[in-house]
Amino acid sequence: MVVNVDQIWGAKIKSLLLGKEKEIKSISSVFSEILSRGMLYPREFTKGRVVFLGINPSFRATKDKKFGFNEVRYEEEIFKIPAEERYVFFKVFESAFGDLPWTHYDILPIRERNQKMISQLVEGKNSIISELLSKFIFLSKEIIEECEPNILVVSNAYVRNMFTYEIGRAHV
Repeated sequence: MVVNVDQIWGAKIKSLLLGKEKEIKSISSVFSEILSRGMLYPREFTKGRVVFLGINPSFRATKDKKFGFNEVRYEEEIFKIPAEERYVFFKVFESAFGDLPWTHYDILPIRERNQKMISQLVEGKNSIISELLSKFIFLSKEIIEECEPNILVVSNAYVRNMFTYEIGRAHV
């Protein structure tokens, strides 16, 4: 069974940044720049798979296009993309699981290549940024729970911290 992320959570995703562009730009040019790249989510998320969890989609300034602040792109679920078109990063999952059903999900939809930058934003002192990131994390928990994974594999050590991170137990 497949869960349609856009249909179920699309409006909620867009509402998190609605009307906040100027405020975010005034408090953090770095975070504003990251958000100007747009957000990525899987279009669909297949139930009952092994799910590898990552932090966030990468952004390569020389190859990837910006979508714009509060713009969301829904991509094919990773296992639906031909193996030769996937990032090298996913070869490890393919070799570990072969033909077993697996997929990948990033906890944050924001596009940034530097993990240290993401951890600084998550752990930062700015309550507006922290609360917003907490809401994205909470939303990801909701999506993952709905998809009833057989196994969750934390493919990045920092992800473990993100699931325990909730400023004031933010709810979307």
